[in-house]
Amino acid sequence: MANKKTKEAIIAAQKLEKFKNANKKLNLYTYIGIGLIAVAVLTFFVKWAGIYNTDIKDYEVSFSGFNTLFAAFSGNYSSADKAYGDIAVPFYYYAAKYIKTLGVFTVISAIMLLPVLASQILTLALKKQFFNVVSAALLVIEAGVLIAAFITALSMSGSDILPIYCSGNPACSIKSFAIIPAIAALGAAVPHVFASVFYLRSRNILK
Repeated sequence: MANKKTKEAIIAAQKLEKFKNANKKLNLYTYIGIGLIAVAVLTFFVKWAGIYNTDIKDYEVSFSGFNTLFAAFSGNYSSADKAYGDIAVPFYYYAAKYIKTLGVFTVISAIMLLPVLASQILTLALKKQFFNVVSAALLVIEAGVLIAAFITALSMSGSDILPIYCSGNPACSIKSFAIIPAIAALGAAVPHVFASVFYLRSRNILK
């Protein structure tokens, strides 16, 4: 009876050690995820919206995701300061409703990165791979919010910007690259999804 208990204890200890080793390898996915999140943050420099003119083959006016964040956090959408890009004119002047909505989505997406990073830190500090599941879920939601921002930016085509500011010039159109951060967020979610799957599988080792 004693030998049986000893064997069971040894087997249990071996399983636990195997489980711990399997989870240590998953930290690589967490580091990759953190790197991709950094890339996602950098994509906030892309044009959130702009008026592209095919006659000059360039943007007449535009603003980035960071410009939108500055304006939304300060509540000063009408400032001509460089920190706000060209949000004031013509975008806020002719499409205030769209710009404010875009600001809300952009702020939400930025704030959501905080719990994502917190879950990454907890994964590494506590060695709890469960937080990769949380990160993956949050990043998918993050992508959804950014897609909403992208749609809102393109929706400005239905405002007074093109008819009035552009005088109905067919060469002008509203463009947005806000879809790029959404793709980046989904890309950052991929390693966490893999880590989550492997983590759930590794739990079978203890059975």
